[in-house]
Amino acid sequence: MKSRFPMFQRTPVAVAVALLMPLHASAYTASVNSGAVVYDESVTTGIQSIGTNGTAHRTTVSGSGSQNVFQNGVSYDTLVDGATQNVSSGISHGTLVNNGGTQVVNTSGIANDTVLDASQQTVTRSTANRTLINAGSVQTLDVLAIANDTQVGPAGVQNLSNMAVANGSVINAGGEQTLRRGLLGGAVANDTQIQGGTQSVYDTGTAYNSTVGNGGQVNLYSGAQANGLVAQAGGTVNVMENGVKTVDSLTLDGGRLAFAPSSDGSFKTFTVNALSGSGSILMNTDIANQRDDLLIVQGAGLASGDHTLIVGDTGHEPVTADGRLRLVDTNGGIAKFGLYGGHVDAGAFRYTLQQQGDDWVLASSGAMPLEPVDPVKPVDPAEPLEPVVPVTPPRPIDPAPEHLSKGANAAIAAHTAGASLWGAQMNALVKRLGELRMGKDDGGVWTRAIGKRFDVSERSSRAYTQDVSGLEIGADKAFSVDSGKVYVGGMLGSARSDLDFGEGASGDIDSRMFGIYATYLNDNGVYVDSVLKYSRFDTDIKTPSNLGQAVKGSYSTNGIGADIEVGKRIDLQDGWFVEPQVELTATRTQGASYTASNGLRVKSDNLDSLQSRVGSLFGRSLQLGNGMQVQPYVKASYITEHAGSSKVEVNGNKLDARLPGNRLELGFGGVLQVSEKSKISLDAEYAKGNGIEQPFGVSLGYRYLW
Repeated sequence: MKSRFPMFQRTPVAVAVALLMPLHASAYTASVNSGAVVYDESVTTGIQSIGTNGTAHRTTVSGSGSQNVFQNGVSYDTLVDGATQNVSSGISHGTLVNNGGTQVVNTSGIANDTVLDASQQTVTRSTANRTLINAGSVQTLDVLAIANDTQVGPAGVQNLSNMAVANGSVINAGGEQTLRRGLLGGAVANDTQIQGGTQSVYDTGTAYNSTVGNGGQVNLYSGAQANGLVAQAGGTVNVMENGVKTVDSLTLDGGRLAFAPSSDGSFKTFTVNALSGSGSILMNTDIANQRDDLLIVQGAGLASGDHTLIVGDTGHEPVTADGRLRLVDTNGGIAKFGLYGGHVDAGAFRYTLQQQGDDWVLASSGAMPLEPVDPVKPVDPAEPLEPVVPVTPPRPIDPAPEHLSKGANAAIAAHTAGASLWGAQMNALVKRLGELRMGKDDGGVWTRAIGKRFDVSERSSRAYTQDVSGLEIGADKAFSVDSGKVYVGGMLGSARSDLDFGEGASGDIDSRMFGIYATYLNDNGVYVDSVLKYSRFDTDIKTPSNLGQAVKGSYSTNGIGADIEVGKRIDLQDGWFVEPQVELTATRTQGASYTASNGLRVKSDNLDSLQSRVGSLFGRSLQLGNGMQVQPYVKASYITEHAGSSKVEVNGNKLDARLPGNRLELGFGGVLQVSEKSKISLDAEYAKGNGIEQPFGVSLGYRYLW
């Protein structure tokens, strides 16, 4: 903006300079007219009148003083410091109004290049050109007022009503322009640039050719009219209420159209005659009750561009999973629409965007399809009818994971992951106690740390990645029996499982356990190891909504497990040995129920697992020079899951949950005697099988003898 008083346009320093201008001049010319010209006067009390053809330059008006510019009078570069300047049928150039001062422009007055700093300007039946509205300032355009090329800065406001018109306003970040109804009607804004600020258009207000970007917003309320809207990158057009009048054209040039959520749960319809460009459209739906926001492109064939629909749903369970909900009616045209995130979750199921003629709808393929029923053989009507054998109801087919919501998939995966955590803790003897035959072992205390990863695929139930870490401590005592020893002990431990369900969903399981064990070692190499454990599982699940908001659920449950392992150490020559083993592990993870923060209701049955393992160790016992021993080994096992099926009910829909299947396990390890009373053990393994891969599994233990 060009001003005849540029020193007042920007900084507090400029204001201070103006305040230091000749304030010592207490006398002033009260009436300036008939071609008179005055310079650098100060008005602290009373009124200075600039009348017919009079001119005043650089006047300072402060205190209780005021300046009236009327009947073709002209003022230049006036400083209004907390006082008042009235411009009525006169002209002001470059006035600076600050410290709560006021400039009133009415009755065909003209104000050019006014700067407002924490002050106000009121314009009625007059014109204001190139006004700069700084922080804390308000320009009010009332009856038939006209404002041209106004700049609205941070915390500045331009208000229009009663048939006022604003042309070419620029609303910068933090600034605001409002178009409201008055007694004489609404207001009009033409060619407004909203660059980080806000334009709000209320009933009877009209905005022509507004362009919004850089974080700016255009808010449209009931009865508002907006034509030629352009939303650039970072700009948003908000549909605040129902009843916005038809917009003749909306161009999304990287910007966004947003249907604002309603506090009363209602939805909105927004109609445009033409839609073009490429951008995003934020909408709200209630799939459960078949209600939603709707965008209508009214002009035949006037829908074009590529647009992304961002849909936020209530998440409640629909009455039927195969419903459809119309989001956009294009009335023809070549516009293409995609769905942000690829789907919308509603209850147990997910909905995808489909084109049906001129409409773009949300639809779900998650309804549980039924197996076809064999047709009944027709009965000959000429013969007596026999009772028809009742047909067994068809078994529902479990929907695929891609048809279920993130919350449903996470609930199923978390249910099976708890049982997988059991598997990480119920391990072979060598992982827990190392080699009991090494040294004089009559019992001791021990500890071990575990770390594992499971990658579970959809072939088992639901895909997820599980990272397990844990720590156990225990103690035992050996008792001599015929031809061997029996170790009896107890243990405590905790473990944590971090879960990644994909699609931004995650979870964690914290486990605390205690158990008892008994191990029999026969002098002929046979051993029997038995374990009984109890665990408490605390599970937290977090899934993102379609808009990225966190949906949380948590529950606690219990588990009990038993393990028995039988093997035999067969010594070969030169310290080599082979140790065939069989192991059977049985666990039960208690079912649980919870309600997620979005209302998703989950109830799971008990999950039973029965796993068998058949394998062998092959290693060598070596005597070290210091009298200590080391025993490296390699191993191979095959694990079979004999149970592992359960049900998870999500909002009344019963879904299958299955544990990963059979797998081959390969590994290596060793036990090192570091002193007469200390032993260290290490075991590492890799496994892969039906629906599961274990990229790594490590167990590191330490045992100290009594």
